[in-house]
Amino acid sequence: MLNLTRYNIIEFLRFLCILLLPLGIIINETGFTNVVLCISIFICLCNLKEQRNKWIDFDKKFLFIILLFCAGIIISNIFSIIDMENSIKWAKKYCYWLLPGIVIYCLWNEKKYCKYFFSLGIFLGCFILCAYAGYEHIILNIDRPKSLTASPNSWPAFLVMSLPFLLYFLPNKLLKIFITFFITYGILLSQSRTSFVTLLLLLFVYFALNLQQIKDKFFNREFVYVAISILVICAGSFSFNAVSKNITNISNRMLMIENYDLEKQGGDRIYLWKSSIEIINDYYLHGVGLRNFNKVYVSGNYMNPKAKEPNLESPHNIFLHYLVEMGIIGTLPIIILLFSICIFLKNNINKNVARAMLLSLIAVLCNNMLDYQLIGKYYYELFWVLIFATFAECFDK
Repeated sequence: MLNLTRYNIIEFLRFLCILLLPLGIIINETGFTNVVLCISIFICLCNLKEQRNKWIDFDKKFLFIILLFCAGIIISNIFSIIDMENSIKWAKKYCYWLLPGIVIYCLWNEKKYCKYFFSLGIFLGCFILCAYAGYEHIILNIDRPKSLTASPNSWPAFLVMSLPFLLYFLPNKLLKIFITFFITYGILLSQSRTSFVTLLLLLFVYFALNLQQIKDKFFNREFVYVAISILVICAGSFSFNAVSKNITNISNRMLMIENYDLEKQGGDRIYLWKSSIEIINDYYLHGVGLRNFNKVYVSGNYMNPKAKEPNLESPHNIFLHYLVEMGIIGTLPIIILLFSICIFLKNNINKNVARAMLLSLIAVLCNNMLDYQLIGKYYYELFWVLIFATFAECFDK
């Protein structure tokens, strides 16, 4: 009886941690996430003997690639040209920020409830981000809310990265529709152009991957109910002035791209990329070291005289960022990792979790072509959590 009680407690805590870990990461709460992580590690240690086969069966190729990824980060920063100690410190952080992903892989088991608790945690996190942003916009009158993150472009990037797992893991269709339109509302509220375009691309690919299922259910009564629900939600959404205003705002921001003039509008992003390429040419092998971009960009006279913004932490392109700060040594393993993940997802594309991760990876790459969320702790941690959850579900026999 004692063993049964202990087993039930461990099982309850395991499912609770699977729910709370992605939630804590998404809402950007360090203390909460660390507590959940400690409990999760304790559970993993309790179940280590029973789950040793999971680690024995882990794809050795991916283990090597992940170790290569960590080695590339550490080795490249040994050659940091400014404050090597600080760069090495950040390099180590990028390595141990993989821990939440490893823990999720350990917590996961063959029971289908794992993905439901996991999706519920993501659902609650996305809901809280959108709800708080709505509070900032409506009550505090903030035009582009930051929600619980550092900038108006950060939290919509969380939303589009998380949405595919909600579309594939949530068991209820009405719940999927609700969170899709709630996330759409949040992205419109943020006025993030990149996240908005990424959202449209994700929905297109999602329908393309599931076209046969949609055709099969087209004449079902359930599909009709869902279609009516979509129309009602759309009509209700557009009745709010906040929604229509943000649709106008994001449209105007899109038109700014079409009418962009390098000289009249500053052209900082273009100048920034050109300057970054110059830095890469000078430090192509090992880069300048993590967290050194701005110091080299300004003090190294790489900043274009026409550029208006000197206080920039990144070239606003993740590959340029890695090449500038870690050179070929640190960037090549990342490219190998992403390529290997794509091959893995292609080979498992018949599984819903692989389709979800493929869409999520598209979102990550699209957002980080014009931004740098992937260097931030919480976005980076969530990326690895999603990757290892995919591994756990696909490797499960």
